[in-house]
Amino acid sequence: MFSTECLKPKLRELLRPLAQQLVNRGISANRLTWAAAGGSLAVGVLLAVFAKAAFLFWLLPLWLLARLVLDVLDGLMAQEFMQESAEGAYWAELGAAAADAALWLPLAVLAGALPVGLLVWLGAVCELCGLLGKVHGYHGRRHDGPMGRSDRMAVLAVLAVWYAVAGSLNAFALLLLWLTVAATAYTCWLRMQNGLRGYGEAQTVAAVADDGDNE
Repeated sequence: MFSTECLKPKLRELLRPLAQQLVNRGISANRLTWAAAGGSLAVGVLLAVFAKAAFLFWLLPLWLLARLVLDVLDGLMAQEFMQESAEGAYWAELGAAAADAALWLPLAVLAGALPVGLLVWLGAVCELCGLLGKVHGYHGRRHDGPMGRSDRMAVLAVLAVWYAVAGSLNAFALLLLWLTVAATAYTCWLRMQNGLRGYGEAQTVAAVADDGDNE
């Protein structure tokens, strides 16, 4: 199943030299985490306040691209340059959740609180299901499904461009929003099912290994 998550490995390769330069200059992964969260909060609030200024919504896809780069650099620096920490993990998860909610805020003003609020809530549940795969599934964090975080941000970029060009969101845009809600709910279910399956497989392997040791 295609997801924009599939593009991240290539992006990591492209950004690895830049990550090395940032580390050499003493910039930490946590700084990039704070920059991504702070920038997202600023952009989200700005566009929510000036939601009637459609031309400003060109800023949203540009920032989403910048945020993606910051997130990839953050992960690279943490994993490959010995900057992983418990504090960094907390900041990354909490910052990403706050940033997601803030970036959808302008759409809540334009399209209504119900679909956007439901999408933000399901998005948080979706990321939790993925994270629990790392805790209980023994196969790392899960990225299954058609509507992960980067996919939802891609939809947000499309809706922002739509509004910037047309000056309004018509019924087709609202349909896209509701389809995104449905796809996010399915992604939650898929990640939970695959995480539980991975946990069951790991338990079976562990039981077989224990039986072999006892013989």
